[in-house]
Amino acid sequence: TDMNKHSRNLTAEALILELAAQQSIPANTAEGLATIEAYLDRLGVWSEGTVLYNGSGLSPTMQLQVSQVSAVMLDMFDNQFIGPEYYTSLSVAGRDGTLRRRLQEDEYYSRARGKTGSINGVYCLATYVLGGDGNTYVVVFFANKLRRRTSFVRQLQNQFIQEIIEMK
Repeated sequence: TDMNKHSRNLTAEALILELAAQQSIPANTAEGLATIEAYLDRLGVWSEGTVLYNGSGLSPTMQLQVSQVSAVMLDMFDNQFIGPEYYTSLSVAGRDGTLRRRLQEDEYYSRARGKTGSINGVYCLATYVLGGDGNTYVVVFFANKLRRRTSFVRQLQNQFIQEIIEMK
């Protein structure tokens, strides 16, 4: 929750070191990232163009694909052991965390849970959306090399999510 709802990057860095510590002590970031690489490979979405730099994602050298984040979210959604914990760790649209000021209208309130991410020129959202048809959808939206204000991207993301919620 600390990492996902409140976007505490130090917690993400600590998680990478905890993953590394499962392999050896002293733990180091490279071993933790290798664990992430192996996980993405098991999901079938690792690619040579992927660049992992740290746990928080705060690096202009990071390169992930929407398909990779989507695969992780789908895997978490189906994981009976840690999936529920992961799901509840995410911000709830209109209610808390980094999504508390988004989709606050009654018809959208609490219908999306997700994680935002940003760094200069990049604004991203990965979210589960409860669609109007009763199904849960994974939506991952990356905006790179922005030359506009992030408010434009947030509005576009919100519109996309609203369309899914209103879908019959």
